[in-house]
Amino acid sequence: PERRDSDDAAVTLQDGSVHKVIFVERRNAIGTVSLVAGMAGIGVSLGSTAEGETFVTGLAPGGPAETCKELCKGDQVLAIDRIAVQGLDVSRVVKLVLGVEGTKVRLDIRSPPLQTYDI
Repeated sequence: PERRDSDDAAVTLQDGSVHKVIFVERRNAIGTVSLVAGMAGIGVSLGSTAEGETFVTGLAPGGPAETCKELCKGDQVLAIDRIAVQGLDVSRVVKLVLGVEGTKVRLDIRSPPLQTYDI
């Protein structure tokens, strides 16, 4: 069975956003070249705001982040392997995601509130 931390349950915050912990396996997609020799990522693009917040800006088709079905464009990354990323340069955040192929990376994510529409 897969290891699960006791604090990995999704929690809905007062503003309607959801805080969750997910684990994604690092692996390089077929036909791609690793940014760092011997290291693998999860197929995610990241961007940061002027305030130092990091967000998911894209998912590689067929990559681990997309296939786990728990990560979405627009999700805020709060921590990687329990290291808070607020205020870190996005290049440093990317390096935290990279690791040995086949290992899992822990992501603390804040998903925006679901939008509802009146019809």
